[in-house]
Amino acid sequence: MLGIGNPGILLVMNKKIRLLFRGAFAVCFLAVLYLALDPAPFIGGTDSDKVNHVLAFFTLGVLLRMGWPRYRLTLAIFSLVLLGGCIEIAQHFIGRDASFGDLGADAIGLLLSVAATSIFRMNPAATVPE
Repeated sequence: MLGIGNPGILLVMNKKIRLLFRGAFAVCFLAVLYLALDPAPFIGGTDSDKVNHVLAFFTLGVLLRMGWPRYRLTLAIFSLVLLGGCIEIAQHFIGRDASFGDLGADAIGLLLSVAATSIFRMNPAATVPE
C-alpha cells in the first residue's frame, strides 16, 4: 500500500468507510458551489465570511483526503485551490465580490485539513484492515 504524506505511514481504510467519505465530499462540494455561486449571499453561518471559507475548504480537504487516501496530496491541494479560484472568478460575473482574501482563507482551510489528516494518519489506531 502507498502511504500518503509520510511514506512510512500506511493508511488502510475499509472500502465502505471510503465510500462514506466520498459521498460526504460530493454533498459538501455541491453545497459549497451553491452557497458560493448563489447571486444572493447566504446570511447564516459565522459572522465572518473568511471563517466560512476556512471551514468550507477545511471540510472539503479532510473529506477528499479521507475518501481518496491514495490521491496525491499536491494534486488534491492544487485541485481545491483551483476550485476556490474558479469560484472567485465566477462570483465576479454573477454580481458578487471576488476577493483574493477569500482565496487566502480557502488556502488556510486546506492547510489546516492537511495538518489534521496528517496527525490522524500518524495514529496507528487510524488504520482499519480491509
